[in-house]
Amino acid sequence: VAVPTAPMPAKRKWWFPLTAGAILGGAGVAWGLLHHVPAQPRTPVHWIYTQKDYFLVPSLSRDGSRLAATELLGSEVKLSLRMMDQTEGKLIPGAEGLFYSEFSPDGQWIAAFSGLNASVGKLKKIPVTGGTPITLADTAGAYGITWGDDDTIVYAAGKGLMRINSAGGAAQTIAMPDAKKGEMAFRTPHFLPGSHALLFTVATASSSQIALLDPKTGKHRVVVNNGKDGRYVPSGHLIYLRGNTLFAAALDRKSV
Repeated sequence: VAVPTAPMPAKRKWWFPLTAGAILGGAGVAWGLLHHVPAQPRTPVHWIYTQKDYFLVPSLSRDGSRLAATELLGSEVKLSLRMMDQTEGKLIPGAEGLFYSEFSPDGQWIAAFSGLNASVGKLKKIPVTGGTPITLADTAGAYGITWGDDDTIVYAAGKGLMRINSAGGAAQTIAMPDAKKGEMAFRTPHFLPGSHALLFTVATASSSQIALLDPKTGKHRVVVNNGKDGRYVPSGHLIYLRGNTLFAAALDRKSV
């Protein structure tokens, strides 16, 4: 007895979609390999440092390509600059006697103090390539500098925070400690991106705090107790020191 069987499907009916899929898939892989978005070039970083002199207050340019630092030997200070793709730094011509540096937003200038052991020093700026430093203001002490996107420089001198245009002019006091609140001095200012707010350290008799300042109103609020030298980083964090330990805490810039 012959048993009827179903006819075999034509090969063409299933072979064609498989072949078309393979061709399209292969073409997609080939296109992806040949037309992938190239990775952004990254600056190579080399870090070899043999401590000959004291290495103080390093400052990094915003693009991460340059590092400025103060080297101290006895009572003599000198400001050096190192490209981060090189292993050694070089003294900036004309920067002898400068210390506690900060880069301009475009990385072409450095602001720094002079007069390490003087009761009255000066705030100066110098091109990263070297030259004759330009004096911006007299200072009573040297406790930090920050250079804002609005081309103003805020620095800690005496007990409070001062502001001056990077092109020069008269310096203005923007914040002073309140002795009734136990505040003794303001130190280490650092602008947040956009320069609409300023982080700084409040020194007290027993500890220190990190505060946020509105430069327009001069009002500030404490954001970290028992911390100092707070800085904002692009990951959205506030990093700061507590004793000899580095901490990081999330900081919502929208709430500032």
